[in-house]
Amino acid sequence: DFDAEGRQRQYTAALRGMEQKLGVRLAIEDQPIANSDQAQALIGRWEAERPDGLLIVMFYNNSLPQADLLLAAAEKAGVPVIFYIGLGVKHGAVRQYRRPGVYLIQSLDNFEAIEYALRMIGTKKRMAHSRLLSITEAPEVREGVEPFFGSTVRVIPFARYAEEFQKVAID
Repeated sequence: DFDAEGRQRQYTAALRGMEQKLGVRLAIEDQPIANSDQAQALIGRWEAERPDGLLIVMFYNNSLPQADLLLAAAEKAGVPVIFYIGLGVKHGAVRQYRRPGVYLIQSLDNFEAIEYALRMIGTKKRMAHSRLLSITEAPEVREGVEPFFGSTVRVIPFARYAEEFQKVAID
C-alpha cells in the first residue's frame, strides 16, 4: 500500500523548494538506487566531482545495503551525510547510524529537519572558505587548517597585533 514513487515525487518537490529557499544546488537522482551496482555507479561519479554533502532518503527497508555502501563511501571521502529514514521504513536499531558525519533523521515527513541539515552542510562549506584569526600569546605567526570545517586558522602574537593596531589612524 506504500506508494514509494509518489513519495519520491513529493520529496523531490519539497527539496526543490528548499533548493530555492537556501540558494543551494541539489543533484537529485530521478531513479531509486535499487542495487549495489547503482550505488557503486553513484559513488564513482563522486570521484569526478566531490559533493559538499549527501542526502539519503530511505523509502524501502530492503535498500539498507545500498544506503550502507553510500554511507561508507561518504565517510571515506569525508563528505557529511543527512540520512533520512521515514517512520515504518527501518525496523530495529539505528545506533550504527548515530556516528560523526551522519545526521540521522528518523521521522515522518520532517522536511524542517532536512532543511536544517542542508543548512548545516552549507555552513560547513562556507566555513571551508573562511579564515579565522586567533590573537594569542604565541611567540610567532603560524597558520593551519581546522580538519573538520577546513577553515584556515592564522595565529598572531598579541604583541604583533597591538603593534599593527597602533599604526592605524583614527579618523
